[in-house]
Amino acid sequence: MPRRNNTKNGLPWLRKLANGTMRWYLPTSATAGKPTPLVDKNGDFIDGADNEEQAMQAWHEHMTLDQAISGGENDNHPVAVILELYLQHLAEKQAAPKTIDDARWFYELFNKTHPGLIVRELKPKHIRQWWQTKPKWGPSTHRQSAAMIISALNWAEGADGGNMIPKNPLRGMHLPATRSRGAEVVLEPAEYQKVLATAAPDLRDVLIVLYETGTRPSNVTYVEARHCNLERGIWLLDKHKTFRTTGRPLVVPLTPKVVEICRRLMEQHPTGKLFRTKNGLSWTKVNLSARVNFIAKKLGMEGRLMTYSARHSRATHLLESDVPDATVAAILGHANTAMLYKHYGHLGRKIKKLTDILAAHSWEAGSGTETTDSSSPSGDGGDVVVVSEAAPESRSSEAC
Repeated sequence: MPRRNNTKNGLPWLRKLANGTMRWYLPTSATAGKPTPLVDKNGDFIDGADNEEQAMQAWHEHMTLDQAISGGENDNHPVAVILELYLQHLAEKQAAPKTIDDARWFYELFNKTHPGLIVRELKPKHIRQWWQTKPKWGPSTHRQSAAMIISALNWAEGADGGNMIPKNPLRGMHLPATRSRGAEVVLEPAEYQKVLATAAPDLRDVLIVLYETGTRPSNVTYVEARHCNLERGIWLLDKHKTFRTTGRPLVVPLTPKVVEICRRLMEQHPTGKLFRTKNGLSWTKVNLSARVNFIAKKLGMEGRLMTYSARHSRATHLLESDVPDATVAAILGHANTAMLYKHYGHLGRKIKKLTDILAAHSWEAGSGTETTDSSSPSGDGGDVVVVSEAAPESRSSEAC
């Protein structure tokens, strides 16, 4: 029989609520006599006499967390506890939902590979062993997953984390380099038209908007009618990827084609998410990627067609049409042109312009004077992408 009340031996106990629900509670000895329900990692109550094992596990985690918080600086804390506390910290700081979801996913996978690992035992080899269990992960995922764990340990070492650990054992770990996939996912206009012809109407609207505006896919999944100012031809988004950095809403310029799509969808969905699937569900990162990947496989464009292809393609076509870098950066929602220099160094026409400028200002052999061809392009280079060898590495194609 499950326990009804075990406050004497300090274990979770069952309480029957007025509606007949049997709910598990923390022992009153741990809550100063105040009845406090046990909750799981998602914050849901643990109900039912059959869920004693789940209640005991939640109680064990609760006790471990309490000990970690009050135990002071030491390296005997389980790594899983540090990761869980850092997730709570991210939630309290109102980190982006995607950041929290990604971190939780990586942490759960790591804990399954190395259950019971304590901070003192943690070494870079444990990260590499974890990667070996995920053969489909590439350098970008390796880098991101390790960075998530290192961030948690840095937090636990610092004042924000209560100086729980004396030192981050992964400090100085070499992380794999990543590269931008911008050049690989750029589609020619004819190819994109082929994609649009294959897509169902609900997905076609999204793909048209993504290409026409060059905006991030996440913005399309977030926009609502209240964000649309069709008279001015813009979206004004109060939630976007760089809001925590800039503190400003994002202005997304719209083409006439996008304005018409928005007008039609606003009549259908005056409240809630504007872009929805044929089943009435809001588009998300997951279902949008799945649908695009299905088309990529169908058209033999795997590795080239993805949700970010529209953004990379639009930026590339604008730059190759000699639209100034600063203008393209503004269209993409960047504060400056730095991201362009990272992701669009593959542009052939821009590179050709650079070589033409160098040739126009070359030294004559033995003359000691510089020559300038008046018919060559101007040397001001105002709209030329200059790729610095010292530019920092790109984390992924989605970084821009």
